[in-house]
Amino acid sequence: MKYLVKWGFRPGHYTLNLEEIDLSDSQLGFCKKYVDTIYPTEGLVFLAPPKKSIQLVSILVKLLYTGNHFKNRVSIIDVPTVLLDNNFGYDYQDQRNRLKEDLVNSDLVVLNEVGLTKWSSAQRARLYTLLYERYERELPIFATHYGTSGGLEENIGAPNFFRIADTCKFLEIKEKE
Repeated sequence: MKYLVKWGFRPGHYTLNLEEIDLSDSQLGFCKKYVDTIYPTEGLVFLAPPKKSIQLVSILVKLLYTGNHFKNRVSIIDVPTVLLDNNFGYDYQDQRNRLKEDLVNSDLVVLNEVGLTKWSSAQRARLYTLLYERYERELPIFATHYGTSGGLEENIGAPNFFRIADTCKFLEIKEKE
């Protein structure tokens, strides 16, 4: 499981199995079917509390990897620090080259906390470029957002939301009361 740590996942996130995450029967069935049949061209958007969404992403990545669905790797893009930075990282060119390389060579890109805040028009353009590159290559993305699909659309903009909605299934997991 060293590959998961290398890709940025924490051991506490992927050591569980799907049945140990508090999912409904239909959500559990959906996740199992996704691993068995839908991958590799369709992505997922996890509308869930942050801890639960990253645990679920980690477990699904582990299952996809052990099921031989990946040729290369998974890249986690922490949206608040990478795409929302006005300078696009401290070294713009290096950051841009790394991001482009991740887009081209990763079997799966995870956009962590994609709808955390409202995006400026320049930031929305960066996100659209990222989404378009993945779309053109028919490569999936996983995106996490703690909120509703309407809130996600409001924060990332309609063109980005519709690109995500066109290529991803949405899985809403609410906190237990």
